[in-house]
Amino acid sequence: MLKVNGYFYSKNIKIDEDRLIAELPLLMLYSLSYAGGSKAPHEVFNDISNDINLQKLFREISKISKIYIRFVKKYGNSIFALERTADTVSSVTFSRLIRSYIASYVLRGSPLETLYQMAVISAEVFEQKLRDKLEALMHGIELIATATVVVLMTVILSSSLSANYVASYIASLVVIGFSFAIAVSTRIRVLSVLMPQDKSILLDLLSSLTVITSLILLLIDKYLYAVALSTLTIPLYIYNIAVMKSIIARLSRLTYTVRVITDALALRLTNIDIVVSIIKHGEGPERPLIYALRTGRAAPGNIEKWHLVYLLSKTISAIVRSGSNASKVARIANTILESISLNMRILFNKAIAIMILLPAIMVTITVSIAYATHVFNSTSSIATSPLGSTFFITINKGLAVKSIAVTGVGASFAITYAVWGSLAYNIAAPLIVVGTSIIMLLL
Repeated sequence: MLKVNGYFYSKNIKIDEDRLIAELPLLMLYSLSYAGGSKAPHEVFNDISNDINLQKLFREISKISKIYIRFVKKYGNSIFALERTADTVSSVTFSRLIRSYIASYVLRGSPLETLYQMAVISAEVFEQKLRDKLEALMHGIELIATATVVVLMTVILSSSLSANYVASYIASLVVIGFSFAIAVSTRIRVLSVLMPQDKSILLDLLSSLTVITSLILLLIDKYLYAVALSTLTIPLYIYNIAVMKSIIARLSRLTYTVRVITDALALRLTNIDIVVSIIKHGEGPERPLIYALRTGRAAPGNIEKWHLVYLLSKTISAIVRSGSNASKVARIANTILESISLNMRILFNKAIAIMILLPAIMVTITVSIAYATHVFNSTSSIATSPLGSTFFITINKGLAVKSIAVTGVGASFAITYAVWGSLAYNIAAPLIVVGTSIIMLLL
């Protein structure tokens, strides 16, 4: 039994595996500030356990670091404490990584060589997990589309007999619940962990409430109001996505800057002004890195709000102080950054494709069902009951279309949560409301 923060824990302390894997590349970057000075990389846990700002970034790793500190105090041996920590934490990925680290560190005795091996393993785990999550999310979207078709059949059946709004909307809510279940199980934590968290929760809620209000206006046949209200939120979502795109581009720029600096230091290029001129004027995202290059110290915590830039400044400062180890530190930093930058671009592009594809699918289904019900009703179809009586089948076109809109908007919130971890990027919801409202106005 282990006591941490006043609580007693038994074996298998629960860790969010997905977030942990997203945090690992950043942990490797931060560890360079230790390994570059020939210190044991796992000593980084001491900093994390005592630094409140780092704990906000390394949310899962900070839990592990507190456990590690307790074991160090208990056993007095950091390597044995690491091994006991690996036994205690429920993450299979972390346990394997730590055991591989211990074996390499004990056999080689070289912090940098050990950290390089860990960086390669972490990058591979990071990339594989991201690919698996994206594949699972795409399968989830296919399942959501299939479930939506099932809802349509339910809507058609219920509306043809009694225009049962309750049954139709309950069926839609079932699909929404199904969508959120998929989102929870396939959630991708990378963007929410690595990107700056400067979005206003209040603004997110206000935008979401505006979209939901426009959906309600759609349901009560106020189509023009629904279009107007949803259209107001679209520029905000587009702006947020544009900001995210600029951050991804900035990440690529930072990767390039770190590569130039690390290569220059590895080549023992002592004229810092030449290095600065290569990476242009030194303003914007490069400023904290140039500060670390010139001073050999990490940029102050308040100089840059993006935690990744702060960690990179620590990496640069470590390289400056590492002397003969500069080329090794540079190699590790570039390995990690290339992996992060490439996968962020891939994830962003696929996320945008998903957020555009979803409303396109929903609007297409809406147009198809609206046209089909129009043609079907115009034929004055007659059905015969088992008792021999006949009656006209009339499908409630409005009910069917509105049920699709409810399903699509709910699914869009689920998928936004799964990909971005923030509702600020839910461009699909207003597009679905606008598209459906226009279709209803044209019918």
